[in-house]
Amino acid sequence: MTPHFLSTCKTCQNFEDNARDYVANKQRYDKTPVIVLEVSSHGPARPGAQQTIDVAFEQAASRVVDSTGKTVKEVRSAKGVSVVDLTWQKDIWKITSIKVSQ
Repeated sequence: MTPHFLSTCKTCQNFEDNARDYVANKQRYDKTPVIVLEVSSHGPARPGAQQTIDVAFEQAASRVVDSTGKTVKEVRSAKGVSVVDLTWQKDIWKITSIKVSQ
């Protein structure tokens, strides 16, 4: 994720840190953990400016397993909406922040 977010996005950094920890500990999800259901914009995109989008998602019930397949952690199913702030930088949108709103 690193090239896609700015240092202001603490949630992004947490996602990255968790992924790094899973790799270091030879752990993984047993299935796709998150499904994006819908993405909607708060208005027209304006290059050189900022943009906010809502991302409706479902966190699938899943397990984090180790290299032998043993369950390390169980993850419950949940639905939510994240508000994602974006900034146009060097010809691409970068994530500024992610906040769960529901």
